[in-house]
Amino acid sequence: MPRPLATGATTYEAALAEAKAAWPKLRVDTGAFERRWRELADDDGPAPLAIDLYFAQACLEGDPQALAQLQQQVVAQLQLLSHFRFSREDQEELAQQVMTALLVAGPKGRKLGQFAARAPLHSWLRMLLSRAAIDRLRTSKGPPPADEDVLLGLPGPQRDAELESLKAKYKGHFSEVFRFAIKSLTPRQRNLLRQHYLDDLTLEELAALYKVHRATVARWMQEARLQVMAVTREELARRTGIPRAEVDSVMQVVQSRLELSAAFFLSVPAGPASG
Repeated sequence: MPRPLATGATTYEAALAEAKAAWPKLRVDTGAFERRWRELADDDGPAPLAIDLYFAQACLEGDPQALAQLQQQVVAQLQLLSHFRFSREDQEELAQQVMTALLVAGPKGRKLGQFAARAPLHSWLRMLLSRAAIDRLRTSKGPPPADEDVLLGLPGPQRDAELESLKAKYKGHFSEVFRFAIKSLTPRQRNLLRQHYLDDLTLEELAALYKVHRATVARWMQEARLQVMAVTREELARRTGIPRAEVDSVMQVVQSRLELSAAFFLSVPAGPASG
């Protein structure tokens, strides 16, 4: 039976009850969980997702069941990057690299300890793996994936035929349009995305860097994301002449890969944007 979806419980008592109902067998120091939940809930952002935050706490405390589940989630999310065409050895190294970052203290502590549960854990893990994959591409001697593979690289056998059709039908347009959208951002917006997606700075670190509140950085990030999507949508329609309904359908695919796409395109030199 699948566990319930995490929600943003508005009180600690509700958050704890929700988390325990979802993970009844996990051993968690509820005092540590309460301190972390209240720390995040006191911020101006949305309430943390109790179920995922509780699970992360169990992993940090070394609960064997939680650690096994975390390993499974990392492997599952790594499979979503299959379009990068990594070897099995590379995949295993990426999984181990991310697991180590999550659980072994580095300069900023254990990565999982920074998880704020603003978004589901699986999405957060996918972003970590995406960054690790892009870092590997930078140092790899092999050919990088095609731009359309990054923008339209959603996994899943049920979507393979549709994705291959999109890539063939609009070959070249996506990379041109997305680069144009990235270049449409202000220097600060590009720097924010680069610092967040590539340099792995948290919203809190960015807020300290820019001497503003975390909520201000979150708003700046959201504005940048929305602009990238809006410009991509408009330019794709203008350059291809495809019907608006089809553009919107395609954009649902692109939007689901926005973070990976932005990280990839910000990591390589941008060519001239064509108008």
